[in-house]
Amino acid sequence: MSVEQPNPTQISNTGDQAGVAKLPGLLEQRIGFLGAGQMAEALARGFVDKGVTTADKICCFDPWAVRNDVFKSFGAVPYSTNIEVAKNSEVIFIAVKPQYVGVVLEEIKHLITDKHIIVSIAAGIPIDNSRVSAKKAATYHYPTMCSGHLWR
Repeated sequence: MSVEQPNPTQISNTGDQAGVAKLPGLLEQRIGFLGAGQMAEALARGFVDKGVTTADKICCFDPWAVRNDVFKSFGAVPYSTNIEVAKNSEVIFIAVKPQYVGVVLEEIKHLITDKHIIVSIAAGIPIDNSRVSAKKAATYHYPTMCSGHLWR
């Protein structure tokens, strides 16, 4: 017996729209991607395809306009700076090449609060380096769901 999955474009996290199902566990926080490369795209599309969130709650910035266009093509919101992404997200994925992690974190660190969750998928960057760059008082967690680093 198979269970029919709701169409992510017809899911509401509030269930207040007529004919729109509320999915239990639907992430209510907005998700931002600093860097919109292939790994970020795979995560974002996966979140939408699996009903974790809706595309309109995902935003991104990438210096390559074509990558922003890819996110826009499935309903995500591209912004023109990392700062705009940080201001409009509660969950922030650091999805840039390792040599740019420090630069990106330095750019947004004044916006990070204890309400943010930051996930780094940058390979080879020790968590302590990212912690110092982002915010010294942050609490860090290591997710078991992926090989990236998660801190809050």
